Amino acid sequence: METYIYNYLASSNLEEIKTPKSKGLIFTLSRDFGTNIKNCAVDLVEKLNNERVGFSICKKKWALIDSVILSNISKELKIGYDALNQFVPIEHKSIFDQILHGLDFNRSQLDDNLHKAIQTVIYSYFERGNVVFLGRGAAYFTNQLDNAVNFKIKSSYENRIHRYGEKNKVNYHYAKEIVRRKAKRRNDFLSYISKGKHQSYDFVLNRDIMDDDTLTSLLFDLCKNKEIQYKTFKDVQHSK
Repeated sequence: METYIYNYLASSNLEEIKTPKSKGLIFTLSRDFGTNIKNCAVDLVEKLNNERVGFSICKKKWALIDSVILSNISKELKIGYDALNQFVPIEHKSIFDQILHGLDFNRSQLDDNLHKAIQTVIYSYFERGNVVFLGRGAAYFTNQLDNAVNFKIKSSYENRIHRYGEKNKVNYHYAKEIVRRKAKRRNDFLSYISKGKHQSYDFVLNRDIMDDDTLTSLLFDLCKNKEIQYKTFKDVQHSK
């Protein structure tokens, strides 16, 4: 378990958290099921680290946070309940119990406990800084952050079917059904996370006209530009 997640839970009054605190830069990559951008996200993080983008703002190495990592952390939190519990002040025990109760990402029924659990883990990564989120609704929690950029990677329905079928070596009709079903599940999850609010994005990119290398390069350039803009913004704030 990452120590900053322990520290975040221990030091936060979770009932009073209205807006997240954050360090470094935060990039979120949203996409429909079948868009197939995981390799691009991995390459983007490697390139950000190699070029040390954002290190003048936050010296932590870039980390890719996807649904697998968030799910594994939720399991770790449950397994490490006793270890984590000792960090939580007595006045927050009841809140902590509610969060732990909701930290099962395979539950069939979504409730407020699960929403709070997801928010808590995502906010802890915001405080870490220099993170790239791949999906999991992270973009819905960045509304009031000046250091975040939200990307939406779009792809046509037919293209997503083709990509899924090719990647998994299945026929068109099977791929179509899987993409339809999983896209609906993802949309239902995002609707739950957003609580019905419309999500706007800083950049909407068309995956259909870009291969992996082109998409990765474009994302990198946009991320690098954000570093320049954010540093200028902070310098202006500091001079006031």
